[in-house]
Amino acid sequence: RVLTFTDTDGKLMALKPDVTLSIIKNAPDQKGVVQKVYYNENVYRVSKGSDSFRELLQVGLECLGRIDDYCICEVLLLAAQSLQLICPSCVLDISHLGLVTQVLDAMAIPRETHPAIFALMGEKNLHELQALCRSCGISEENISLLLQLLKLSGSIPDTLPQLQAWMK
Repeated sequence: RVLTFTDTDGKLMALKPDVTLSIIKNAPDQKGVVQKVYYNENVYRVSKGSDSFRELLQVGLECLGRIDDYCICEVLLLAAQSLQLICPSCVLDISHLGLVTQVLDAMAIPRETHPAIFALMGEKNLHELQALCRSCGISEENISLLLQLLKLSGSIPDTLPQLQAWMK
């Protein structure tokens, strides 16, 4: 849902609900060039649980083009350093949709249910995730593994063995 209005000259205008899509849409495609863009802008979104818009400050960084491991590490380091400046006791939470997709595929969970599962996982809605999985005929063992995946946190050396066990 986008907040729209008519400008004084009759032109239809909209207040952005997100900056990322605008950057991707307007960035020139330059072969072989990685573009790094940062932004700090107000966006307007409908609040969860209400029908009212609220103004939010969105700060972000986008890397466009052929991204390599160096770019990824550079962005993660910048995020970690920025958070440390804001709050020294911060926690940087990193996830990867490809990893979750591999786990779901290894469990033979149908691809058409993935978007709904991702949405519930993003909300950390355990109850609805269980209900969806049961309605799709997913085994109780795999439901239990999904719930464990949702709660999994820690360093790579601590979490990787468990992830590798789930992928077998």
